[in-house]
Amino acid sequence: ITPTVSDITATVTVNGTSVPSGTTSDQIGLNAGSNTITVVVTAEDGTTKTYTVTVTRGIKDANLSGLALSSGTLSPAFSAGTTSYTANVANSVSSITITPTASDSNAMIKVNGTTVESGTTSGAITLNVGSNTITMSVTADDGVTTKTYTVTVTRAPSNDAYLSGLTLSSGTLSPAFASGTTSYTANVANAVSSLKITPTVSDITATVTVNGTSVPSGTTSDQIGLNAGSNTITVVVTAEDGTTKTYTVTVTRGIKDADLSGLALSSGTLSPAFSAGTTSYTANVANSVNSITITPTTSDSNAMIKVNGTTVESGTTSGAIPLNTGSNNTITVSVRADDGVTTKTYTVTVTRAEANAGNGNEGGNSNGNNGGSSGTGNSGGNSSGNTDMNEKPSPVLSSLTLSTGDLTPSFSPGTTTYKTKVGNSVSSMTFTLTLSDSNAKIRINDMPVTNASPSSVIPLNVGENKFTFTVTGQNGTISTYTVIVTREAASSAANGSDSSEASESHGPVLNHEMINVGRVKEALETALQLPAPEHFPDVSQSNWSSSGIEVARQIGIIQGRTDGKFHGNDLITRAEFIMMVAKSLKLDMTQVRDTTFDDTQDHWAEKAIAALEGVGVIHGSGEHKFRPNQPITRAEIAAVLARLLVWDEPSAATRFTDTTDSWARSVIDQMAEAGIIRGTGNDRFSPDASATREQATVMILRMLTVCRNVEVPLTDLAQ
Repeated sequence: ITPTVSDITATVTVNGTSVPSGTTSDQIGLNAGSNTITVVVTAEDGTTKTYTVTVTRGIKDANLSGLALSSGTLSPAFSAGTTSYTANVANSVSSITITPTASDSNAMIKVNGTTVESGTTSGAITLNVGSNTITMSVTADDGVTTKTYTVTVTRAPSNDAYLSGLTLSSGTLSPAFASGTTSYTANVANAVSSLKITPTVSDITATVTVNGTSVPSGTTSDQIGLNAGSNTITVVVTAEDGTTKTYTVTVTRGIKDADLSGLALSSGTLSPAFSAGTTSYTANVANSVNSITITPTTSDSNAMIKVNGTTVESGTTSGAIPLNTGSNNTITVSVRADDGVTTKTYTVTVTRAEANAGNGNEGGNSNGNNGGSSGTGNSGGNSSGNTDMNEKPSPVLSSLTLSTGDLTPSFSPGTTTYKTKVGNSVSSMTFTLTLSDSNAKIRINDMPVTNASPSSVIPLNVGENKFTFTVTGQNGTISTYTVIVTREAASSAANGSDSSEASESHGPVLNHEMINVGRVKEALETALQLPAPEHFPDVSQSNWSSSGIEVARQIGIIQGRTDGKFHGNDLITRAEFIMMVAKSLKLDMTQVRDTTFDDTQDHWAEKAIAALEGVGVIHGSGEHKFRPNQPITRAEIAAVLARLLVWDEPSAATRFTDTTDSWARSVIDQMAEAGIIRGTGNDRFSPDASATREQATVMILRMLTVCRNVEVPLTDLAQ
């Protein structure tokens, strides 16, 4: 050290050793670390001043005193002398930070080449799946000494074996796809002999196979052949770490099995004994048997059965069927296969014995439980007869009232046939029936009715409307009442129109008592002003239904499947059709109403079904069942749409050769005359065939088009 004094008379010492001013001291030894050098200046008068110089000699300490990770645990535990570590983190940890602390605060640290202050956290370090090495270089304060620490972080592979999407080329998944749901079903028509499936994985590192064949995520599999009946498609997702998850789709292809496997009667014995290939049977019952039930069982559980036109579940008992005396009791059991086309009809002719004749003896006085008459003349004669005091009386009504009009004659429990007339302005009515036996059941034209409560609103056609009320007691006895309501034709100058205008008025109108017609018109007019939506990729512009499908999409009646296609040739279920009708009529579906069906709760179409039941349009298929997932027939569609309409003219003559025996013949004829429905060729309507999505769509549009009180030009569907 070289000290120089301010006054040449002063003297100076360095660490107690005298040093001439301006000259260099002897060498002063330095220890590693801090060293203090003392310089004392003494003035001529003895005054002193002390200067100190603290010299820090760089040290060779390149150790860390601490090392911490934001995720995972160091192995082994940190020690300054240990330079190599490992740590494991989950796949969900995609980055990590590290906090190194130097033993000597003057040392410099770099983490993966980036300087980090001792005791502070590094920036985020990205982790790949597998091994990731993090390097910490420590340079001691001497600038020479270095030490390197490494941490090898292993990020676990992904265990995500979920799908994020799953679609079919035909049919609809049930339930709707959800990543956590692994089991699905779908139904397709018998005509669909194969389909494709498109699985999409949640994690791009996962792989997927369909029935054992690898399929890239988000792409369509090869065609998968379908047998008639049940087909299980297995989709296996393998995660990066080997974890697997299996999804199954059970696709039921409609089969052509319309056979019964069993047929039983509540009374009597089938002759010949039942055999699936035998379709005609007879049975005999005593006169005391005034009704019978029948229990049909299908070979295929998905086939549909109707007994005398009323749907019956396979293996369950039909309603009571009244029997006349004699052999004029033919019970028809119609079976429709799951393919919606194949049908088979079984018949059972039941002969009910005649009642026994009275018993009497010639001569003498009368003798009998009911008294007799004395014989006169040569033959004389006594009559003796017995009345069965155990015979159960038929159930009867105690009252029958109409919402409009009076019965002729006035109601009496013993009178079973009535008439009434109403004006043309009365387009619908309700009936209120009260039973003398509250345990009996009532049906109006096969529609269940609640005792002592108004029925659903029933539309009236112009002319004669026949209503049959069937009352069935607990013991199976049946009473039948008939009411014929005649609705007058419209006057020639109705509603202030001149006679020529009135005479030209024809065709149905939407029933304003069921439907808010103004809301329907306004919604349609608004929708038609919107830009036309894109075409469905699977609907050719040359297709007979393409214009109708486009309009239906624009006005919000239909939408495509999850794959963006329409699938017009797929069969339409009862629930899908009811949802389309509810949308077309702009019904309120914001709340769930009470319903008589016990199979629609929590169904995706529950609100639409309840809304249409509430206005009296749908009645279900018996036994409080609606069967929402069952395909709907063409006849059922005609019946539902007809109930929404009020007609000015009676039904036309039969138009189709295959509807003569159909339960819906009259409405089919009426709908055909109005131009709402068309046949399937060769003067046939195919009433019991299942309808397709495109057929149902066009029928609804035609209904809106021909209704005189809608008058919104939807599209030209006359072709």
